[in-house]
Amino acid sequence: MAALASNANFTKRRKRRPIVLVGGDKGGTGKSFGARAVAGWLAMQGYQVAAFDADGRNGHLDRYYGESLCVSRITLRETLGWTSMYKAWELADDNCVIIVDLPGNIGTDVTREATRLKLISDALNRDLINVWVAAEEEDSVWLLEEALQVADAHRTIFWMNGRFGADPSKFELWNGSKIRSHFISDGGTESFLPVLPIYARTAIARARAPFHNLSSANLGFTDRIDFDLWWTAVEESLKPLSDLLGGRP
Repeated sequence: MAALASNANFTKRRKRRPIVLVGGDKGGTGKSFGARAVAGWLAMQGYQVAAFDADGRNGHLDRYYGESLCVSRITLRETLGWTSMYKAWELADDNCVIIVDLPGNIGTDVTREATRLKLISDALNRDLINVWVAAEEEDSVWLLEEALQVADAHRTIFWMNGRFGADPSKFELWNGSKIRSHFISDGGTESFLPVLPIYARTAIARARAPFHNLSSANLGFTDRIDFDLWWTAVEESLKPLSDLLGGRP
């Protein structure tokens, strides 16, 4: 629980590590898997992590990282849940990256909470970052505008989930949209989340192994090589996030 041992001094203006909101709003886009990949990447890079799992039905952060990272289960369907989360943020170490796995269909709540969310992150001197996990569907495109009310385009990554298209060119609705044009012109970043091969994915899921420590998954040579190739691609896809985190741990 060291990540929540507070050394916060709110009179200082030294920049603290950001708050990463992993969302997508529409159910089934792969938000929780994306949050799981981001959390594993942060841990692998050596960042301190305080994770907040708000996905009540499919909480990947708690399931896979509950024993290796500091993970808190929260509900954001009511104001009190947001308040509890903010108070936990106050206790987080300055050098700790905060990651929140947002549940599906939370966009209206996030919009309602946007002003308070931004004021609190500003008081904590932590930037807000959106990692928007997207399917190749219209909802993934137009719902992005709600997320941009919390973090501007230049602090948002549109992360195309490879489950819905073999490469970024297959995301035709996004590629042809005016929202994309405005997003890119405003400094937004696109990236592509590749698909983890099914046998490696199944073995890791059965063991509930965190991506940064697969020892309990007992992967064979083929599955390990497949994972390593996938992980290299994930690391490449998260380079834009590395640039937003304010330097190496």
